[in-house]
Amino acid sequence: MSAGPGERTPAVILATRPLGEADLLVVLLTPGRGKLRAA
Repeated sequence: MSAGPGERTPAVILATRPLGEADLLVVLLTPGRGKLRAA
């Protein structure tokens, strides 16, 4: 089960970190893909 663009999958937010003035790094834990980092 892999989520493509536009698909939804349950996720837990593990951490958020500011990258700059308007950017945020979010670390998600998903059942299908494991840990994901998104900016």
